[in-house]
Formats: sequence, structure tokens, C-alpha cells
Amino acid sequence: MSRTSRSHSRQLALAMVTLVSLPLVASGQGRLSTASRAEFDAALAANGGRVIVTLQPVGGVAGLRAEGQPAVSGTEVDRIALRLKAGAKLRTATPLYLIGGLAVKANEIQIDSLLGDPNVDLIEPDRISWMQDEQPVGALREQPGLHSGAQTVPWGIDRVQAQEAWAVVGQGAGVKVGIMDSGGDRDHPDLLWAGGYNAMTFSTSSSAWDDDVASCNGHGTHVAGTVAARDNSEGVVGVAPAVSLYALKVFELIDGDCGAWVSSQIGALNWAVTNGIRVVNVSIGGESSAGAYRIAITNAAAVGTYMVAAAGNTGGSMLFP
Repeated sequence: MSRTSRSHSRQLALAMVTLVSLPLVASGQGRLSTASRAEFDAALAANGGRVIVTLQPVGGVAGLRAEGQPAVSGTEVDRIALRLKAGAKLRTATPLYLIGGLAVKANEIQIDSLLGDPNVDLIEPDRISWMQDEQPVGALREQPGLHSGAQTVPWGIDRVQAQEAWAVVGQGAGVKVGIMDSGGDRDHPDLLWAGGYNAMTFSTSSSAWDDDVASCNGHGTHVAGTVAARDNSEGVVGVAPAVSLYALKVFELIDGDCGAWVSSQIGALNWAVTNGIRVVNVSIGGESSAGAYRIAITNAAAVGTYMVAAAGNTGGSMLFP
């Protein structure tokens, strides 16, 4: 072996020893998502102490997990949640399995405790997304033609050539679609619900996911109609009227308005993944997305659940005169 080859071999061996010697996860290296602690504490005071905590393994190799799986398994999340609730005396620590994390209520002292925990990776303030419609959209029941005995094809259905698509791929039978919104009118004659979930109460009862938040103006029902109103002799028809339709209720009354916490949206997406929902429609506005939310969307897509987000409410009409 040449001197150069021996030198390269020694360098490679030294590099391998160095990698093995390094700790896989440094203890007590929890991070805040904000630029400063003062900014974080201000957000904490404004949102009632609600934060999202992304967890990490201690001495584990997160990279060996399957694609779409968080760094910390569901079993580990449950175990860590119990330990953190007792150790940091947390009021709540709701598992968010899709991101390998927790939705937590904490004060500044408890945040200090979390930052020093070896299983805590990132702490970010839970944020609110607001319903973006400037005018009340009204529930689907208010759309013209519902009880006239004649079905209406809305402008948007024609614009995306949905009827032409039906002739090629059908109307969506066998595909589960979730509407992440204010819930759905469970008794609506033009909507056939397969089920639903309330991300605030963790209930799947129809009364829990009913579209009953007055400030939301029936928004979830309206969106559900656009997606999946039945192809029958009344009301309107949706883009894919034969899909299995699920209401994922995330909007609630917050400060007198229609809002949804990011943690609730992650929880709803987690339920959608667990229950085999392939497409999740999200008609929710916001100026930025939390890091945990991005992780949730990425992990969901990796296992076959895709989020479709509304866009254009604040744009112009150049493309659609």
C-alpha cells in the first residue's frame, strides 16, 4: 500500500471513529422557534400558553425510521407525555403522533423545564388560522335550486371540466375525502357523510362534527358541497359526488370569531391518516405555517394522505375573467 493510500485509510478510520463517538442527540438542547426568548414569551402570553413541542429520541437513530414516520414513535410519545406532565407539572400534553410531538399548555417556568429535557427538540407557539372569507358564504342549504327539483351545475364545476372527467375516471367512488373546516351539516339532503372527527373534543360522534359554530357561517358545509354534493335531482353537484365524505372539524369560536389552532389542524390530519383518508381539503387562510405543520403535511403525504389547500381568495381575477 502506498503512503498516500495508507494516509487516506487512516483519515477514513479516524472519521468513522469520530462519527461513532459523537452523541446522536445532545441532552438538553431544546430549541425555540422564535428569534428571541422575549418574542416567544410574548406569543405565550398572547395565546394562553399554548405551544407545540416536537420530540426527539435520546440515543436513537431517527433516520432509520420508514419514510413518513416521525422521529419518535407513538408509544414513545405517550411515554414521554406522561413523564413531562409529571416532571414539568403541565396542565395538558396532548399527543400529536403525526409529528412525534405534543400540544402543550405551559408557563415560562415550565418552558424552561422543557428546554432542558433531552427528548425535547423544538418548541413553537401554537397559532390561530382564521376563516378568510370577507363576507359570510352561507351554508349549502341556502344555495339556489336546492328544493326546486332541478340540480344546478355551479360555475366552478364546469370550469374544471369535472363532468368530462367523470366519463374517464368516474365520480370518485372508493376514495375517502376529508373537509378540514367548521364541520358539516349532518342532516343536509345533498351531502352523504361517511363520518367525521372533532379535533378539539377528539370525538367522532355526528353531533361533535356538526357545522354548528355560528361565526363560521356554515363554511364547512359550503366547501363540502363544492367537493362532493350528490349527483341527484336537487341542489348542486360537486366535483366528485361519489367520494366517501368526512368532516374534520377544526374551527371553533375564538375571541368571538371563527378560528382554528394549528395543533387542532395537525390533530385532524393525524386522524385522517389513521383512517385512510386520501385527500384532505383545507380552506383555511394564514400568513405563515408553523414548522410542525409542515412536518405533519410532509409525513402525511409520505404515507398517501394529501392536503389540498385553497388559494386565490386575496388575488386578482386575471386568469378567470
